[in-house]
Amino acid sequence: MNIFLEDCVDIDGRPSPATVIMGGSISHVSILSLPAEDSLEEKVFQLILNNKDISITEIAKILNTKPSSVRSAILRLKKKGLISTNESKRTSPEQK
Repeated sequence: MNIFLEDCVDIDGRPSPATVIMGGSISHVSILSLPAEDSLEEKVFQLILNNKDISITEIAKILNTKPSSVRSAILRLKKKGLISTNESKRTSPEQK
């Protein structure tokens, strides 16, 4: 059995466009997933940076997530000191 892998990164972090693992006695293969490109916090942070007047509801619609998840991400960003209270204060009319 041979295994062909594309866009690999070795244990030392070196990228490889393709790798072939050859062997007739391969008994086990573990595949580790890398974390998602951007976390919800990072996406929310970018949206707020680009539009300080954006509402939580608008962010949730753009990111296809729940407003409560956006609120939690904003709280974490505030705790980290990345945004101030004024930058995330605006809510949409349906939230009032």
